[in-house]
Amino acid sequence: MALLNYSTTVPAAKTAQQIITLLGLLHAKAILLENDHLGNLAAISFKMQTEDGERHFKLPVDAKACEKVLQRQYDQGDRAIRPAMTTPEHARRVAWRINLEWLKLQAALIEAAQATVVQVFLPYMLVADGRTVFQLMQAQQFKALPAGEANG
Repeated sequence: MALLNYSTTVPAAKTAQQIITLLGLLHAKAILLENDHLGNLAAISFKMQTEDGERHFKLPVDAKACEKVLQRQYDQGDRAIRPAMTTPEHARRVAWRINLEWLKLQAALIEAAQATVVQVFLPYMLVADGRTVFQLMQAQQFKALPAGEANG
């Protein structure tokens, strides 16, 4: 199965603008686009007022990971993937579109009162040292979390 949005032609900058618009509809107070060392769009940071006060979040966009997946799918003979779809620029377009789709779904959960901003964005919440909650927990090997049990 080909990667979601594998055939997009929408430039990453246009998708980033759509994400900014959507975050605005979610009442983001500030939004920052971040570039990598080559000047390519790499992440979007924002702050929002939550039930627990103002919080800062950072959504990374991993174009390199998308590029590897597209290349692997092409190498494995996925007929939907053409060589032009395995380039870094195309992978950036795909990665940004996937993030937009994910964000639309999260916005729908928030709008339908099925989840709060903090619930959906918690892994991406920034802590004092600039890491996300997920990065912090990963560095601690998730030891701060009690082990869960499968109910069944």
